[in-house]
Amino acid sequence: MLHECYRAIKPGGRIRISTPDSNKITGLLTNNKTKDQINYTNWFTDKFIPEITDKTTSETFVINKMVREWGHQFIYDKKHYSTQCKK
Repeated sequence: MLHECYRAIKPGGRIRISTPDSNKITGLLTNNKTKDQINYTNWFTDKFIPEITDKTTSETFVINKMVREWGHQFIYDKKHYSTQCKK
């Protein structure tokens, strides 16, 4: 994929690669959620999985939607991303 990006991009152009952070995602499962975590879970559920009406269990649905339906093969944290990118 990166070879094709390099071939197609204009000189001086840039690509942006983004991957979910496993620590942030698994943090949604904590018992003591921050206001931001609650707001994010509610926003995500309302926008992408409105059929989930029980907000007390929606974190698991949010995580599964992110991983399975959006085609992610591996969810990295900073330590593993740094290690994999050096290869």
